[in-house]
Amino acid sequence: MKTPLLSVVIPTWNRAQLVRDAICSVLAQREGLVEAIVVDDASTDSTIELLEREFGDRIRLLRLEHRRGPGGARNAGAHLARGEFVGFLDSDDVWLHGKFDAELEVFARF
Repeated sequence: MKTPLLSVVIPTWNRAQLVRDAICSVLAQREGLVEAIVVDDASTDSTIELLEREFGDRIRLLRLEHRRGPGGARNAGAHLARGEFVGFLDSDDVWLHGKFDAELEVFARF
């Protein structure tokens, strides 16, 4: 992958049933220009297995050995970001299609 324009950090903990939708909404924004960084905050459910099986190398996956909480997981993910912009998305939320394009338009205008 070339240098992404946007790095999106998604912290998650025991959200195997929800995180998939969050990741898909990020990857659908701008193919090839967005990196999804998923930080697993020491989940004890099947989150890691799901992420590896469903997304493989389409996401950057960081697994924390000890819980740090959402803020600690966001900070750990932000340290890995390679994009010009960094966004944050909770693992139980989604971005609407075109969100990033709309933000870029506003950024360019102002």
